[in-house]
Amino acid sequence: MVATMAAWSRLLAAVFSAFAALAFSFAAHAQSFPSERVRVRDVSYAGTGCPHGSVRAILAPDASSLTVLYDRLESRAGGATGVTSAEASCRVEVRLDIPLLWSVNIDSIDVRGFVSLERGMTAYQDVKAQTGIGKNPFNLSFGLQLWRGPVQRDFVVSSVKPLEGPNWLSCIPVKDETKIDLRTRIRVDGGGAGREGLIAVDSADGRLIQRYKLSWRNCLSDLGSGLGGIRIGGREGVFLGL
Repeated sequence: MVATMAAWSRLLAAVFSAFAALAFSFAAHAQSFPSERVRVRDVSYAGTGCPHGSVRAILAPDASSLTVLYDRLESRAGGATGVTSAEASCRVEVRLDIPLLWSVNIDSIDVRGFVSLERGMTAYQDVKAQTGIGKNPFNLSFGLQLWRGPVQRDFVVSSVKPLEGPNWLSCIPVKDETKIDLRTRIRVDGGGAGREGLIAVDSADGRLIQRYKLSWRNCLSDLGSGLGGIRIGGREGVFLGL
């Protein structure tokens, strides 16, 4: 019995030593984020505001941002439409290949588009995101962006940070892919009685654009260095363990 316990102790010590060495090795290279290993594996989308061929997703070369372009996402009420309210939505799922033992965070979102509302009308945009693989994804909400008439202009809404959701995705389980599920809803109210309004694509280049700012973090940085989170294109993170 004593011999067996001693053998198990030696085995556990060896495993711990190997794991510690691996952690220190990753920490030593933590500042060298392998952005070239982040690639878009697949993009799919569906909804009343995004017919086939109308959405594109572009990952920045350094993986610091994900840009989604909508060619047909718009909502229009009043005038010739014959409706007082109108809503359009689109759900975009982006699957990414990622390096093992790295975690991603959506820091903020920039949105560009066009809004035209007569007095007494309102329009809003609601953006949510789900991130992670598995049955329990992480939810992020970027809240509502609201416009009131009279207004007619291109708009840029910059650096909208999540109102709720975790700062960093968990490293459990260790994986070489992740999924970003983006859900956008736009709505116009108050049409009719001679009033007409819309929220739609940017008139400058014909697209509604969302740019998600991403941060990447080494999952073993805390264990290897004992110094907390590192910064790579974003704020310091919280280690969530393996």
